[in-house]
Amino acid sequence: MPASSPLKFPPSPSLENGQIGDMTIPLLLVGLRAQGATGVLTIERPGQIKTIYISRGLPVGVASNQRHEQLGAFLLEEGKISLADFRAATELIQEKQMKQGEAFILLGKLTSAEVYQALERQARFRILDVFGWDTGHYAFSTNDSFWNDITAVDLPFLEVLAEGMRRTYGFTRLARLFDGLEKTYFSLEERFVGEGGWTGLQDRELRLLPSINGTRTLVDLAALPGVDLRLLFPLLAYLALGGWLKGAPAPAETFVMDGTPAAAASSTSPKDMEMRNVILENYIRVKAYNYYRLLGVTPAATPEQIQQAYEKLSQKYDPARYTQYDLGPMRARLFEIYAKIETASQTLRDTNRRASYDLFLKRNEEAFESDRRQRFSAEIEFTLGREHLEKGRLPTALQHLSRAADLNPRQPDYLSGLASAYMKSEPPQVVEAKTRLAAALELDPHHFRSIVELGKVYQYEGRTEMARKMYESADRIRPETPEVTGLLRQVSAKSA
Repeated sequence: MPASSPLKFPPSPSLENGQIGDMTIPLLLVGLRAQGATGVLTIERPGQIKTIYISRGLPVGVASNQRHEQLGAFLLEEGKISLADFRAATELIQEKQMKQGEAFILLGKLTSAEVYQALERQARFRILDVFGWDTGHYAFSTNDSFWNDITAVDLPFLEVLAEGMRRTYGFTRLARLFDGLEKTYFSLEERFVGEGGWTGLQDRELRLLPSINGTRTLVDLAALPGVDLRLLFPLLAYLALGGWLKGAPAPAETFVMDGTPAAAASSTSPKDMEMRNVILENYIRVKAYNYYRLLGVTPAATPEQIQQAYEKLSQKYDPARYTQYDLGPMRARLFEIYAKIETASQTLRDTNRRASYDLFLKRNEEAFESDRRQRFSAEIEFTLGREHLEKGRLPTALQHLSRAADLNPRQPDYLSGLASAYMKSEPPQVVEAKTRLAAALELDPHHFRSIVELGKVYQYEGRTEMARKMYESADRIRPETPEVTGLLRQVSAKSA
C-alpha cells in the first residue's frame, strides 16, 4: 500500500514469517504480489494447515489438511458426484496410488475439464477461508520446486482479493480504517485501469467508481443515492490494498482517474474532462462484458444481426468521431473499446470461433454453480431470522438475518428484514436500518416491505410528512393493506 494512503491498515507483515493478526492475510498476499515472489506460503493454526503455492506473486494452488476440503469431499458437497462415486474413487486411489481427480476421470465420472474447474473452485474456497483467520502463524519459503506436486490453477487474484474483502471484514472492522477521514477527498490512481483493478468488482461497485474522483469526501460518497456503507468501505479498502487509492485534504482540480497532471487541468476544458470520464466509465464496463452483451445480441443471434449490431457500435466508438476532444490517456482506452467490438464481431460471425467461445462461456457459468447452494443457505438463514424475530429473540434474529443478507445481498426481502430487526433494537440502530433499506430500494424501487419499513424509520425520527409519503407509496402498490392503513391513520392523527 502506498505511503500516501491515509487509511490506517495494520503494519505490513514480514513476508518471511510472523503471527496472523487483523487483516494479515490480504496484506501478506498483496505484499507477495508486489514483490513477484515465487515459493510456498504455509499458514497454520491449531488443527488446520493451509499451503498456498505462489508463482511470480500469484497463487497457483492451495492445499489443506482438512478432510472436508479435499477434492472428493468438495465435489460430494457440491453434488457433482454421489457417495458411491466417492467410495469407488477412494478404493481406486488406495489401489493405484493416484490423485483424486485422476480417479474420477478414470471412473468416467468427470472429464479432465470438469476436474480442472473443480480444482479452481476448490482453491478459491480454500484461500477465501483463510481470509477469516485472525490467529495463527505463517511462513513463506522461496523456491520453485513445487510444480510436480500440484495441479496449477488460474486463480484471478484481484477478484479473489475483492471477494475476500467483501466476505470477511465486516462493517465495524472496516469502519475503523476511516476514523477521522470524513473530510478526506479520495481519488484513484491512473494505473488502476492499466492493472485491471476493476476485474474483481461487482456491477454496483463499478457504478460507484467514477464518483471516487477526488472531488468528494467520504461523507459525500456515503450520501450518494443507493450507496450502502457495507459496499463503500470494502470497496475503498480493496482499492487501498491494491495501491490504487489516494487521499487528499482538498478537492482535486481534475478527475485523477484519467492520469492528467494537476498542472494540465487548467488547459483542459470541462467538455474534454466530461468526455474523458464518459470514455473511462464505458471502458470499465466493456472490459467486464462478454461478446454477446457487448454487442447487445442474444446467443441465438444470426450473423446478420451481429453485423448490424457491430456497425451501430463501431460507429459510436469510432475514434475518428472524437478528434475534437482532448482525451489525454483516455484516447488509448477508446481504441481498446473499439478493438474489443471488432474482436467480438469477428468471433461471433465465424462458426468455429463462436463455438469455442460458447464453450468458454459455458465453463465460466459452471464455475458459479455453487452460488445456488449459497442462495439456498441464505433463504434458510432468513427464515430462521424471521422466526426468532417473531418470538422476540432479537440478538439471535439479527445473527441469522445478517447472514442471509451477507450470503445474498441482492435480495431486498433479506435487507428489509434486517432493517426491521435493527429498528427493534434498544436503542434502534437507525443508520444501519437506513443503509439496508437504501440498498433494497436500489435493487427494487417498488419493494413494498422496504418502503413500509422506511416509513417507520421516518416516523421514529419524527419526520411525519416523509413517513406519510412512504406509506402512501406502499398503499398504491398494495391497496387497503391493514398494516399500511393503520400506519397512515397514525401519521394523519399526529399531523392533525
